[in-house]
Amino acid sequence: MNRSKVLILCALCLLVPALLLAAANAAGPAAEPGQHGGFLKHIAAKLDLTADQTTTIQGIFANHKADLTAQGTALMNARTALFDAIHADAVNEDAIRAAAQNVGKAEADLAVTRAKIHEEVSQVLTPDQQTKAKALLQKARTMAQRHANHMFSHITGDPLQAH
Repeated sequence: MNRSKVLILCALCLLVPALLLAAANAAGPAAEPGQHGGFLKHIAAKLDLTADQTTTIQGIFANHKADLTAQGTALMNARTALFDAIHADAVNEDAIRAAAQNVGKAEADLAVTRAKIHEEVSQVLTPDQQTKAKALLQKARTMAQRHANHMFSHITGDPLQAH
């Protein structure tokens, strides 16, 4: 699998924070279509946020920025260590398991922070906006599941078969 497909899957897996970031960035400078900011602005527009909601959500993200930064960095470092352990010259099962546990801990820490942010932002949204956000998340989940199924078929199929 090439790097762009991995990045797309990671982006889909992080759509919940993307929805929240969209709200936080709604008042920021306009971005070109196709750029990260353009996608976030699109999501924020779908939620039809008010100026007050945008300001409140920006504050929520500002309050969690240090945790998100530290936890995101920890997760990237843990994934790098796991990749390195898997691809070492000699198989070291203990090292691989330890690295995988570190990835799990980093993901758990980030997941808890994301859940807290989700809860705080949900309290700012109207019931209609919450319904819209859930629909967007379901659409993203469907796309991510489709991609995961496609990847799984490649993993379980003939690895040398052209795709």
